[in-house]
Amino acid sequence: MTNRDGQPAPFQVHHWQRDARNPILPPGGGDFDVACCMNPFVLRRGDEYWMFYAGGDANDVRRICLAIAPVDDVTAWRRLGPLFDVGAPGAFDESWCVLPCVHFIGGRWHLYYTGRGEFGGGLQRFRGIGLAVSDDLRHWTKYSDEPILRGE
Repeated sequence: MTNRDGQPAPFQVHHWQRDARNPILPPGGGDFDVACCMNPFVLRRGDEYWMFYAGGDANDVRRICLAIAPVDDVTAWRRLGPLFDVGAPGAFDESWCVLPCVHFIGGRWHLYYTGRGEFGGGLQRFRGIGLAVSDDLRHWTKYSDEPILRGE
């Protein structure tokens, strides 16, 4: 970035303030997110926020979940639960579906997520990026049982 004189503009730090009501979505709203609520991706739809997040159950299985809150009260989340299940045994996403990223492309909603399997150790268990599609943001279908981008 440059200023009016063509000189580099000085770097400006934004002064964020932590909301005193944190966490706004703690674990434990349902059996699907009793262990954790993590990796949020939020869309504004009219007068509501739609939060896509990874919820962890008591067996450490993590699925993409949805919660909705009014814009004027970000602590009043209505949890709608998982949008789809993890993959079958041996699948790239057999134990975790995390890190949701939602975009409207070509007339449909696309939800990209990271899948974690049981094979390997450490970061090698993250096997690729999956895709689910929807017409209404509530009902999702996996595009494929295979990742659209492998991480092996």
